[in-house]
Amino acid sequence: HKIAVPAGIMDLEINNFSTYTPHKHEAEAIDLKFNLNLPKPITYNSLKELLNLIKDKEAKIEKLEAALEQVKTDAEKEHQANQIIERIEKLKQEKQQALNKARNFIRVAASLRYQPILDPWQEEVKRALIYDGTLAIDGGPGTGKTTSLIQRIKFLIDPVVIAEYLTDLTKDKKDKLLNNDQSWIFFSPNELLKLYLKNNMVEEGLKASDERVLIWSDHKEFLVRQYKLVNTETDNPFLFLRQDVETNLLSVEGKKLHAILSAFEQYYAATLNRNLQQLLEINCDGFFWKERGKSIQAYIKRQDNDYSIDGLIKLYFNIEENYANEVKGIAREFGDLLEKVVSELLVDIEKDILINLDLEDLMEHWMKDAKSENIEDDEDGEDDDNDDVINEDEELQTEQNLQLYLFQKLRSLIRKVALQPFDRKVRLSKKDQTLRRLIEKYISQIPSDQFKRIGELAFFIKYFEKSARGVSSNIFSPVALLYKLFRKQALSSKQDGWNLILLERIVKEIAPKNKRLHPDEQALMLYFINKLIKKSFKMSKLKTQKLNHPFVRAYQFYSKPVIAIDEATDFHLIDLIAIHSLSDYEIFSVTYCGDLMQRLTENGLRTWDDLKNFIPKFEKKNLAVSYRQSPTLLKLAEKIYEKATNKQAEYISHLDYSEDEPKPLLFNSFDEKEKRNWIAERIIEIHRAYGDELKPSIAIFLASEDQIDDFARALGEIDRLANVGLRVKACSKGQVLGDENMIRVFSLEYIKGLEFQAVFFHNIHEALHRSNQQMMLKNIYVGLSRAAFYLGVTANEKVKELDYLENIFDAKTDWN
Repeated sequence: HKIAVPAGIMDLEINNFSTYTPHKHEAEAIDLKFNLNLPKPITYNSLKELLNLIKDKEAKIEKLEAALEQVKTDAEKEHQANQIIERIEKLKQEKQQALNKARNFIRVAASLRYQPILDPWQEEVKRALIYDGTLAIDGGPGTGKTTSLIQRIKFLIDPVVIAEYLTDLTKDKKDKLLNNDQSWIFFSPNELLKLYLKNNMVEEGLKASDERVLIWSDHKEFLVRQYKLVNTETDNPFLFLRQDVETNLLSVEGKKLHAILSAFEQYYAATLNRNLQQLLEINCDGFFWKERGKSIQAYIKRQDNDYSIDGLIKLYFNIEENYANEVKGIAREFGDLLEKVVSELLVDIEKDILINLDLEDLMEHWMKDAKSENIEDDEDGEDDDNDDVINEDEELQTEQNLQLYLFQKLRSLIRKVALQPFDRKVRLSKKDQTLRRLIEKYISQIPSDQFKRIGELAFFIKYFEKSARGVSSNIFSPVALLYKLFRKQALSSKQDGWNLILLERIVKEIAPKNKRLHPDEQALMLYFINKLIKKSFKMSKLKTQKLNHPFVRAYQFYSKPVIAIDEATDFHLIDLIAIHSLSDYEIFSVTYCGDLMQRLTENGLRTWDDLKNFIPKFEKKNLAVSYRQSPTLLKLAEKIYEKATNKQAEYISHLDYSEDEPKPLLFNSFDEKEKRNWIAERIIEIHRAYGDELKPSIAIFLASEDQIDDFARALGEIDRLANVGLRVKACSKGQVLGDENMIRVFSLEYIKGLEFQAVFFHNIHEALHRSNQQMMLKNIYVGLSRAAFYLGVTANEKVKELDYLENIFDAKTDWN
């Protein structure tokens, strides 16, 4: 520390210091922590009453032993001596019980308790990269990753911290950080962890509402709707995929995923550049609007020959600024003239009863099959859509009003027919052709000069007016259509990194074809769109804020300065970078938290380095001290870690090793009833060790969810447990935690993040044989690392896969 003294500034190094929490109403301290320049501090809860009890027993023993010496000199008082000896033995037993309770008290206090003070490593994590990069917190079981993550959120939004560390912030940026209702968001992979984390956050003083502590998979679908990628009113441009959603579509490997995203970005930019080139190649001579058209062409030519995405954004901002008002007049004339011609056409058609009835039948048929209609229109007009990629598909919206629906179809048909003489790329769909044949004689009655005017105006609208609509129409609106075309191309070229079998089903088989959006693609689209939005904000903050586009509106509302992700290793890489893309465009801190060895999903993160492909400034910090497990059980976790990774585990136990620590037990039997009885006896044994005042948390893990109900029922029917008031509860999908007298039964799938004083891993051989070698080791690692002190394992027979752990398991079958 730097301190001021009369002679100036000097360095002060603190070697030893202690902290405690004073009792509000008594002269007694709790949560004592002694830092004595050792690798780790010594911690105690309040031991005052227990120590006083021990001293009282010792004083009584000393008094009785002195009395016994006097009695022994008198042989006639042998009976009195025996009584004193019995009392001494009883007091010694009471003293030992008190000591045992003290040990258990310390044991419980050291495990599963709120840590109010962070250790030096956790403190370093909390203060790292203050709005200056992205952080990953890595560490073994019980190292306080989640605690550090929560403390970091609180630190980053603390007004005092912001005032001290971020002195140069503008008022806008400070307001974003100090708005506690909007400044941060926390993502969890499942509901159980979400509830657990919310409780922890409340203890930390964070307002952990459901709007800020979220399950990513649910929030992702919500965002896709808010961004209007799935629009329930129009069923465009995408629909959710409901089949094969658990199967990966995109590679989990960082390099392959990066290649896919880079390919889409290149395809997107190349297509927009190609459209610009087509615009430049148009011969404007002969059109009444040629001067305006040539002016726009000349402006584009003055810029780059081949635009980057940043360059395209800048270009469209500038074209809109310079030409928007000029082209609005042409657009207005086009709309008015087309509406006038179609309205007159409808008046003439209504006079023909037979044609009118045929049209009503046809429109009713098309409206009933609106979804199929969208497919046909997309397929029949595919060439036209490829060239006119900025088409916003307004014609595909289905209206329930029959007359309005007919008006829209006639408007589309007249526009296309009038445009065909000027644009060879325009093709009529099958429905357009059917409608044209039905009303051909009325179309032919439209004056030729009106038709020509509509065609020239439509041509200008299609190619020139669109360019003046700015960033919304030219940068954001094409994204969905271009992605559909891109994944078609990826399928045909068999691009590496895709699940090509599933991609083919989405593009060619699952109805509507090429319209369903896989969960991996939902994340991809959010990532790509948010990346575009941030580029737009970088180009012009004021202009982007004014954009009235669903993408920009959603991003501005749902992006956050502070984002935290717990159990990040269970997320697909594309989801992790999609979450990162929701960070604020001006000031942000994103923190990932997880243990690669605890990844229980096939699609989870393989290595933290994969994130470096997508995040420019990324740093990982490790936590080394485990506060959950005894040294004996931590040794077990280390052995599994080394077996799985061929690397030495770097974490150590917060507690010092003691001979009194219970060693893990392994019980082999083919008899299920015998194994259940063994578990019941060990549970009672644990409760005796903790005493009446202390209620140990106990859990039993099974290999699969479909086993837990039957097992919980059978274990709960054992009289030895029922007689002492211990009940057994099946925690379906991890949802029910139970009270202190509840023995909880979970499947391995739902135990991430949970902690218990005692854990039983029932029929571990089933977990070993249900997955590949790597996932098998991770399942064992996660399951066994949930226990703080007691661990019991059952299996049908000696498990060869656990031979390397043999010297850690006790040779006995109980803890007595």
